[in-house]
Amino acid sequence: MEPLVGLYTCTGDPLVCAEADIEALAPLGVKAVISPSPQAKLGAVKVSHMQPPSELSHSAPIVAGPGIDEGLASRLGASVYVEPGRDTVTLQAGGEKVTIKTVGCSSKVIANTAAALAAGYLALGREPGDAVGEATRLVREAMRYWRCKPRAIAPLEAKAFKAEVLDQVREAARMLVEEGETIVRAGLAPEVGINVAMALPRPYAMDPGDVAAIPGRIRRAGSRLVAASTCPEMGASSHLARAILEVMKRHPEVRAGVNILYTEKVLEAANRLGYKAAGYDRRMEPPEVKAREGATIPWGVGVALEKLGGAAPDMIYHYGDWGKEPMAIIFGRTAVEAVGKVVSIAAMVSRG
Repeated sequence: MEPLVGLYTCTGDPLVCAEADIEALAPLGVKAVISPSPQAKLGAVKVSHMQPPSELSHSAPIVAGPGIDEGLASRLGASVYVEPGRDTVTLQAGGEKVTIKTVGCSSKVIANTAAALAAGYLALGREPGDAVGEATRLVREAMRYWRCKPRAIAPLEAKAFKAEVLDQVREAARMLVEEGETIVRAGLAPEVGINVAMALPRPYAMDPGDVAAIPGRIRRAGSRLVAASTCPEMGASSHLARAILEVMKRHPEVRAGVNILYTEKVLEAANRLGYKAAGYDRRMEPPEVKAREGATIPWGVGVALEKLGGAAPDMIYHYGDWGKEPMAIIFGRTAVEAVGKVVSIAAMVSRG
């Protein structure tokens, strides 16, 4: 039987008031019932934004959410009490308290989501302390992505997108190895190796840990390419990740990239294929940028994007520097698409 949470919400339109609760409970596989009848078999009850009677006829555990004072929560026998503060939300179960920081956000909104999730976990049979712990974890992770309007489904969406991205990078790496002889023959394999990376979509792509790549890269072995691993990982390439994340600020649909050795022949081939390409000179990097760890690539990508005048890039390159090989990054909406462009460039270079 599907777990049910009974909702006692605001004194206005109950359906409108319950929308956020229904959205929060759905990813848990828990159904919401607004102002349930006394005969309803509930797994938990959430009370918020109203003054219900001091007793409820339901035997299910109760979560007292925002709009309910601690005294009323105690009279109701609430298993969980969720209280919004100025810059925090406090969840209490028994003698245990957990605090979520909400600086710059509406504590009431976040408290309401936390209370709904706690009720959902109670309906699934969790003990009050466990329900509070799981609700807190989900809210914090959701706030990482959606900040002040945490969507309870966010962690589940992020997990699904990670699976998709890892599959894409795995297939793209297989393609690179399969086309290795063509890529090596065209002189596109740098000494540092090749990697292919793909980011989660926005807003889930926030830092290099949200970008998948091949750990150990893909390196030249004679006339072939050999991958150090067939299992891509999140956060496996900081250089490519920073470039992709910078491009996504202006072109969120461009989520993948492959690094190859840059030569004039590569640029000629890209131009003949109609790819949008622009470069930057690392020797022109401002001292204040060079002094900041990890700032070179975002700076260079930004310079190249300005040259493209708003067009999404297919290739961004630099001419190298002391101890740095000249490098190009081939971009695409997916990792497979980016590798397809690399193969096209390699074939064009080989034909001359």
